[in-house]
Amino acid sequence: MKIRLNSWKVALPVFILVAVIFFSPFLKNIQNQGSHYDWDLYSFYEGAPRKTILEYHQFPLWNPYYCGGNVLLATPETRFLSPAFLLVLFFGAVAGLKLEIVLHVIIGMFGMWLLARHFKLGKISSYLPPFIFMLNSAFILHISAAHIEWTSIAFAPFVFLFYLKAIDSDKSPFKLLKGINLKYVLAAGIFLALMILSGATYPLPFTALFLGIYTILKTLKLKSSKPVIVLCLLLMTAVMLGAVKVLPTAGLLYENPRSDSPKVYYRPSLLLEGLLSKDQALESKHFTQQDFATAGNLGQDTLPWWEYGMYIGLVPLLLIALSLFFDFKEKKNLLLITLIFILLVLGESFVLWKILSKFPIYSSLRNPVRFSVFLMMLFGLLAGASLSKLEKMGKLAKLVVVIVIVYVLFNLYVVNHLIAEDLFEREPVQIDPQPEFYHVMPQGSRHFTDQYSNMVNNMGTLRCYEAIPIATIKNRDLWGYVHTGAAIPKGAPGYMGEVFLASAQGTVEIEKFSPNKVIAGVNATGDDFLVLNQNYHYGWKSSAGKVEQYEGLVSVAVSQGTEKVKFYYLPSLFVAGMIITILSIIGFVYIWRKS
Repeated sequence: MKIRLNSWKVALPVFILVAVIFFSPFLKNIQNQGSHYDWDLYSFYEGAPRKTILEYHQFPLWNPYYCGGNVLLATPETRFLSPAFLLVLFFGAVAGLKLEIVLHVIIGMFGMWLLARHFKLGKISSYLPPFIFMLNSAFILHISAAHIEWTSIAFAPFVFLFYLKAIDSDKSPFKLLKGINLKYVLAAGIFLALMILSGATYPLPFTALFLGIYTILKTLKLKSSKPVIVLCLLLMTAVMLGAVKVLPTAGLLYENPRSDSPKVYYRPSLLLEGLLSKDQALESKHFTQQDFATAGNLGQDTLPWWEYGMYIGLVPLLLIALSLFFDFKEKKNLLLITLIFILLVLGESFVLWKILSKFPIYSSLRNPVRFSVFLMMLFGLLAGASLSKLEKMGKLAKLVVVIVIVYVLFNLYVVNHLIAEDLFEREPVQIDPQPEFYHVMPQGSRHFTDQYSNMVNNMGTLRCYEAIPIATIKNRDLWGYVHTGAAIPKGAPGYMGEVFLASAQGTVEIEKFSPNKVIAGVNATGDDFLVLNQNYHYGWKSSAGKVEQYEGLVSVAVSQGTEKVKFYYLPSLFVAGMIITILSIIGFVYIWRKS
């Protein structure tokens, strides 16, 4: 039986096998948590919506377990609307999160293979770009540090692929969009929407920037507005499909814009070191605090090695250099954009990032070095294009191509596979849920490790790690990321319960507690304020009247007597976003069928 390397039936099993082998440290002891970095935070991000859905049967809008109460859907990094979240629902937050990572690696490699085939790379050479794109150390380092938002980079090749197909097509059922195939536009928009729903805080603006630059170059080459129209349509599609997430998140960012990012400098020599050094440990000895202090104009801000590592090895780098001398589809555009992204990786060391960082969204991106993760898609295409030229030289050349790909894959495995080897040493959380919800105040650095375990055991963590809190979360004390909510922890002076009367005259009893809704039975001796011991946010409403702030907490005026009061969280931006998303799905299904 002849093996058809250009068939997806061959490519997909190869990528599944490679992903499982490379990411086996994530699958070993699959229920163990990551022992440090952001693993507790992202386990928490996955666990809170899972708990809301499975235990309370509610849509995850509000997170009572987070710093005295915080938005859940609107938090940019939350990803429970992604289809991959089904793995978390079935297998739990910790195991499901690891399975999500492996799934996205497979998706990313497969998408990159399809993109390579679209660029007419050779049947064998088309396997090199996927390996460079998803198995480089820039991606693996960030994932090992639990920067889970980077998994959504897997959708970028699909967005680019269908964007190209929409431009190349000349069929359209709509006269006003002559020459634009809306099926491809919708497909590109769907994958961009998946990035939105997957909490793509960095991959999304990087992909949008790439598409924007590519559109300008393509428009100048074709002397046609078609690329601009395609880009606008796919962006509109993504925003409309993702409106249920986009609108609440936009409201949060408008209300509480992230503070300007610190200046991040980058020694150009580090670029080659990151690409070629085989020491790719999370805490690499290549780049110490002393190095930063004595490196000239690097400034005061220091970053760990996972921000700088991007190992692909010498052979891919030589192939990328050789691409300068070969002609292939879209060569000039890809090379120019690659150069632009390299300059952006260098951050404040070059003027390009200084200009881009003045624009909205990009001004809030903390580390321009992270452009390197997206850069790997371009590196993969360039290296694959060079190898494809060799593949066309005959049978012996094809054998050489196979040897090169096997060598590159083995080399990536040797260097990058072990980055997360000893990362998952923390035993699974001991489950002993409290019968009634309350807040606790962890001491020292425990807010980095206890958010998930507290949530599992029905407790809220008052000191939390979050970049964009709501207005009533306060007391920033670590890089502007660690906060204390207005809620009062159990046992602290002034604690009067999770629901109480401001004057303490009368009785209150919680009849039903859930993340989005709290029902209390109230017996007030006079006019008073009923207070919910959670941070105030404008999305809170009450059956007793208008919700107001009471010392940063949620409250509503009540009259003398006995009544049942319901607090519930239902922000109008969520309602508007949900309506837009549903109507968009209906409309796009109609367009798809008509196309």
